[in-house]
Amino acid sequence: MPFLLAEILNFQGSTHRIGVGSFSNVYEYWNEMLNLSDLEENRKAFVEACRDGKMTNLFNHSAYLIIERLLNFHEYDLAELYVTKHEKAGEKGFRIKKYKAIILQGKKNDIEALKWYRLAFEDNSTDEFVIDSLITLSLINKRKVSKEVLDAAIKANTSRLHMLVAACYLNDGDISRAKSENIRAILMSGESYNPAFGQYIAISTSIDSNEVITITGIEADTAACCKKDNGNQRWLCVYKDCILPTSPYVWNNDYHVHIDDAARFGFLRKHTGDQITIDNDLYVITEIMPLDCYLFRTCTAKMTQNGFAKELSIPMNNGKLDSSAFAEMIVKSTPDERQSVDWLEQYNNIQDVPLPLYTYKKFTRLTYFQFVDMVLSSHDYFVRQMVHASKPAEKYVISFSALVALYKAGYPADKISEAGGIIMESALIQANSDVAEVIKEYNRDTVASLGVIDGELFINQVDEAGKDYWLKEAGGFKKYCEAIPTVKSDQDLSGDFFGEFDSKELFGICDYDAIAFVQHNEEYSLVIIEAILASLSQNELVNLSVISVSDWLVRQQIDDTRLIGYLQSLLDEGCLMSVTKDVIDYMSLEASKKDSDSKQRMYLMWDDLLGRVDNFSDKQKDVFIQAVSEVFASLKDEVRNIDNGIFHILAMNILSLRKQKIEMFIDEAGYLSFSLVNIEPEEQTVEVEDK
Repeated sequence: MPFLLAEILNFQGSTHRIGVGSFSNVYEYWNEMLNLSDLEENRKAFVEACRDGKMTNLFNHSAYLIIERLLNFHEYDLAELYVTKHEKAGEKGFRIKKYKAIILQGKKNDIEALKWYRLAFEDNSTDEFVIDSLITLSLINKRKVSKEVLDAAIKANTSRLHMLVAACYLNDGDISRAKSENIRAILMSGESYNPAFGQYIAISTSIDSNEVITITGIEADTAACCKKDNGNQRWLCVYKDCILPTSPYVWNNDYHVHIDDAARFGFLRKHTGDQITIDNDLYVITEIMPLDCYLFRTCTAKMTQNGFAKELSIPMNNGKLDSSAFAEMIVKSTPDERQSVDWLEQYNNIQDVPLPLYTYKKFTRLTYFQFVDMVLSSHDYFVRQMVHASKPAEKYVISFSALVALYKAGYPADKISEAGGIIMESALIQANSDVAEVIKEYNRDTVASLGVIDGELFINQVDEAGKDYWLKEAGGFKKYCEAIPTVKSDQDLSGDFFGEFDSKELFGICDYDAIAFVQHNEEYSLVIIEAILASLSQNELVNLSVISVSDWLVRQQIDDTRLIGYLQSLLDEGCLMSVTKDVIDYMSLEASKKDSDSKQRMYLMWDDLLGRVDNFSDKQKDVFIQAVSEVFASLKDEVRNIDNGIFHILAMNILSLRKQKIEMFIDEAGYLSFSLVNIEPEEQTVEVEDK
């Protein structure tokens, strides 16, 4: 029997012995039991003993161990109960803040967890778990990481933290520092697989360099393959920057030194065929290459060995490369993209409930910005919207898809700010990340990718016009976003509705933040174009105010010419429900202020706006007709207040799109009556010829 358990059972001396059952709520007893046997039944018994906060402890320190045991068992509600007991006792120190952060993270409330991790970091900037969690959650949730946290991570000097710091520098576009931190992470890795290997490959491939390096001997940032007489070999790696844990340093059984030590050991200016001594063993230099080449080969080899990469080689057939066999190998090792195509087709199936654009983006190779841009630009797709009531507010948060739509419509960024509009900080970080990815991908002579659909290999190559388009779009979008004020959110989506699914995975962090922020700030409304966001506002379990982009533009009280121009752009982008009741009311109001000539010019533009829909695809026409018909029906008695010209043009365009007309006739009672009839195909042909 362990010493501590024996002491517990003999507590208070032999004259007052206590049975084991008396210690069923004493942590020290359970600690010994769980250390002896970590069986599931013991875990369950311990958790049950902790119910209602009944677990006690003999030693003060054990009060924290109760919480930590519960956290290890993912019993977050119970752990929170014991943390609350400490808080009621007036304790507010580092441990409590750390525990609260872990509990919130365990409950999927990452944003609120970040707040407590920051507070814990302020109390203790050396705790590796807190530093790791701060950086990891910040990266996942598109948050900026402070210099103080990055410095603390570097000072902690672990492989994983160096890798996380490298990821932060990558997000900021600082490739040089990212590479240095990544190499530190690689050199501190043990025998097992390290994600830093894959990170190095990503960093290396992001560096676009056509520089030809000529190496004649060992110098800074080179690696030399050295062989002994018995055939054993190892690499000698020389580093210009002081990034090694120590120098000399052995990793992967290779010898790594800083350049000053390379000079001291007599390694510099040695050439292929020369002899050098490493650890008292004599070697002959057989090959010298750039250090980057050595690291790339080593990382890819380790990824392959651990199943994180596949090595393919073109087989030979009768002394010739067998390209067909190689193609078959690629097909077998590449996921089929048919599902991605099917999902995109499903998005525009009006019989199906649309998911957020962010969800569909995950089935493509595009960035979030590119995907939304593609949907708005392509004639093959349209934005799934719904007719809904807009709720104006003092201030506005622009959702990510609405932000891209406004950018493409040419609405000035400074006007967004003047109208009380903001974007979430995570949206700006998302935009910057996406733009960096687009520029890296398209700023090359050849932009091509391999894929498989229905078991067939295809090559997708982007021409010069395509590269120019994406580079200009990306650069313009970044500048656009940077001109709009940002705001942070410290809240998570929770409650009966959002607790039923992974809302961050569904909406993406940008709109997740936007929804949470608007929910907790009543003076804001969310500017949207997507049906799923509109539907949230109609859910009684969700307290969310939304306003369509069209209605938001109306609220700016811009002149009718500009408004029609923006509406035209939105319709062309596939936002087919842009003609709303508020738009009709506003156009009618503007018409009432004009003289006869100005009014006629306005009517022509209004007619041109509605008439351009006739050039859309049949499915898009159907969506527009349904939307405008709903708006038309919602006018009811208010139709009397609509300007006659605006109303007449609207009605005639709806009839034209529906291929209907109004016929007059005298009924049986002798009164003039009207009926709505379908236009015969022959009449449609005549109309086209007349035009």
